[in-house]
Amino acid sequence: MVHQNTPRVLRLVFAVSALSALALTSGCIAAAVGGGAVYMAVAQRQMEAGPRPVATGEVSYVEGSLVATFPAEIEPTARSVNATFPQLGYIKISEHADAQGDTLVARTGSDKRLEIKLESGGGELTKVTIRVGAFGDEGLSRTILERIKANLGGRRPGPGSSAPLPS
Repeated sequence: MVHQNTPRVLRLVFAVSALSALALTSGCIAAAVGGGAVYMAVAQRQMEAGPRPVATGEVSYVEGSLVATFPAEIEPTARSVNATFPQLGYIKISEHADAQGDTLVARTGSDKRLEIKLESGGGELTKVTIRVGAFGDEGLSRTILERIKANLGGRRPGPGSSAPLPS
């Protein structure tokens, strides 16, 4: 014989089980949502800040851009970049110089947009930022950087080279 209170007991057991499951997983859900929010906030802050500054001698690939510092002023570095374009078969589209630096834009043989920004690093230092296409291309960016270095007389990114600069 089935007891009259069976449905009530089953409902009570179900309710207690559901509440227990909710209590046990709600912390995980809150932690996952909170962790995701923190990650998004940090990522947003990094995007707003742009590529981080590069110390002399350091070459880094950050968010699709290759960043390096050369021991040369902006003008000889710009000449080296301009010499690099035809050497690699690129077509120069534009060059814009202002008080902050120089921006050179070209198209690669495969019609990717190439942007090279030059900023004064103080004294005889120039920060070079290379971006290929919308999302970047690290391998091609490094090839371009090596060609710029060769055109600067073999100067490595970083301090202390006595190699002559091209005129």
